[in-house]
Amino acid sequence: MNQIRNEGAAALLNGSGGRTTFSGNSSAANGVFVSEGAAVAGGPGGATQFTENSTAASGSFTNNGGTVGFAPFGGETVFSGTSTAGNGTFTNNGGGGNSWLAGRTVFRDASTAANGTFTNFGGGGGEPGYTRFYNNSTAGNATFSNKQGGSGGGAVEFHNSSNAGTARIGIDNVVGPSGLAGTILFRDTSSAENATITGNSGGVSGGSISFRGDSTAAQSTINAASVTYLRFYDRAKGGSSNITIGPGSRGFFYNGASAENALISVRPGVGFGAPGGSIEVAGDAGSGGVPLGTLSNATIIAQGASTYAAGGGAVYVVGAGSTAGNAAITAAGSTIVGGGRGQITFGNNAHASSATLIAGSGSNGGVGGLIEFGGGAKGESARVIVNSGATADFGGNRLVGTSVGSIEGAGTFTLLGGQLTVGGLNSNTTVSGSIIDGHTGYPGGRLVKVGTGALTLAGVNTFSGLTTVDAGTLAINGSVAAGVVVKDGGTLKGIGTTGPVVVEQGGVISPGLSPGTIIVGGLSLMSGSTLQYELGASTRDRIVVTNNGNITLGGVLDLSFLDGFSPSMGQTFSLFEGAIGSITGAFSAVNPPTINDQLLNVLYGANEVTLQVGVANTQPGDFNGDGLVDGDDLAQWQGDFGANADSDADNDGDSDGADFLSWQRQAGNGAPATAAADAIPEPGALALVSMVGCGLALVRRRHR
Repeated sequence: MNQIRNEGAAALLNGSGGRTTFSGNSSAANGVFVSEGAAVAGGPGGATQFTENSTAASGSFTNNGGTVGFAPFGGETVFSGTSTAGNGTFTNNGGGGNSWLAGRTVFRDASTAANGTFTNFGGGGGEPGYTRFYNNSTAGNATFSNKQGGSGGGAVEFHNSSNAGTARIGIDNVVGPSGLAGTILFRDTSSAENATITGNSGGVSGGSISFRGDSTAAQSTINAASVTYLRFYDRAKGGSSNITIGPGSRGFFYNGASAENALISVRPGVGFGAPGGSIEVAGDAGSGGVPLGTLSNATIIAQGASTYAAGGGAVYVVGAGSTAGNAAITAAGSTIVGGGRGQITFGNNAHASSATLIAGSGSNGGVGGLIEFGGGAKGESARVIVNSGATADFGGNRLVGTSVGSIEGAGTFTLLGGQLTVGGLNSNTTVSGSIIDGHTGYPGGRLVKVGTGALTLAGVNTFSGLTTVDAGTLAINGSVAAGVVVKDGGTLKGIGTTGPVVVEQGGVISPGLSPGTIIVGGLSLMSGSTLQYELGASTRDRIVVTNNGNITLGGVLDLSFLDGFSPSMGQTFSLFEGAIGSITGAFSAVNPPTINDQLLNVLYGANEVTLQVGVANTQPGDFNGDGLVDGDDLAQWQGDFGANADSDADNDGDSDGADFLSWQRQAGNGAPATAAADAIPEPGALALVSMVGCGLALVRRRHR
């Protein structure tokens, strides 16, 4: 063994089993050192060792692999303590046989690669050459190049709590297209720190950059430039790294791995038929079905192609153990006709979670980006933004439906016969594009609005199934081809066109946008529903019915007056217009019933309903609200008796004999004397009606 202190060595050859050691503050200066692999079966290789505060300075070090079989050791250079590689140059050659171990450089303790230059050659049948870091050692500001080999490419590995510092670490294919490319590996709690890591495998297979255990990409810059795999396993994290997935390269986040706050760019292919890069989140769910692999808070852009017939970048989230987390993911459009678009795909029960998903527009005639859900993938609280020319396709979930937090944008949303539920984010959004069935073979797509926010449909929506407003507000300012049902807690408004509308108990229809006109294919106002209607001096709400649609009335007519408008006596307003088939039923109440002491009368016709301003009704016996208590009111009472509460003078919830007595006391009020006299029945008839009323009232009381 050669042991050197405080001076350099001009040239040293460490043969099989030979060793040169630098300790204390010694330096290798400009020395040239060659450590051979073992020359005998099972024998040790040569070694150069730096301990304590020693330095490799500007020395040149070559570590060769073994030369015979039976797993002999290769030559090595080892740093420990606080030693440093200085500005040294290190070459680690791979083993030359099936069982031959490679030349290597190893850092332990708090040693550093400093500003050294390291080249790790692949194996020629044996183990590839490599540089490894253990304990708290660091790659410093060194430069590493990993070459390919027939049995595996050269490697740089980080173990324990070691880190890559600000090093430049590359997978380099410069020798030729044969063999396997190099590898870069982080394990345990190691960190890429601020390193620049590049994978350029080219046509060589096997090149990979891997993070395992609890390692992290930290603030590094990683470029999987060409046909390289970037893999995060276990609990590894992307940190705040800047990652590029180049053409033909693939990135993976498996099981419990997380992209954290990484910025990831997924590049398109270059050249005719060339594939783009891709990112994939995959793995099994944890306890209770909680997804483990996640894109977390990453920002990801899957770029569209700028070359004809080249593929775009892609992001795949697949499997029940996968989630997009809170990531912001953009599928960009292509920038040339015939170029591939960026895409975001959720499948196999994966989770979109709370991600923001954006499908961007194409340019120069290129197609827009694509977001797609299928295989039971869950949209959950995702925000889906689809810009002009882009598409969100939910057809892959047509049998189970898809729920997302919100939708918006000028693009196309395809249902293929499935149900899309939106609004869980309780936000206000606008779809100025189109929601469509997407294929004549899959009609009946349905839309369900939930949440407290407002969804505005401003485009032409041709999906053929029902629209349901479960909660919040749906404003139709464009068109919806089929019908709409408004549930308890929901509101329908807008200035657009839709099919037949049913407003259930607790639901609200409010035409216009304060005010405005809504066009419907029919209207059913169920008991407990509300029609909100605005009146003004020069403008008002309008409901226009098409295709001889029918109107069924019930619930409350809730009136409001714009800008202090006060209608004049006798003024009338038609509540419904257009091609009306028939009108049945009546409002249960009008709010307010009067304005400025003027009565708001609702006059019902076979195919029209008119709001008329008359004298305020201060007479409970004026059952028909015409301002007179006369025989017409008696006739109405006779029809309402025991049937409803439309002649309920005493507000006890029914039309009975007590209401007749109220009419009797007021008969003639509001009318000329002759008219009042003509309106009062003869005494005998009055007594008979009274007896009949009392008898019927008695019968009704017995059946209560």
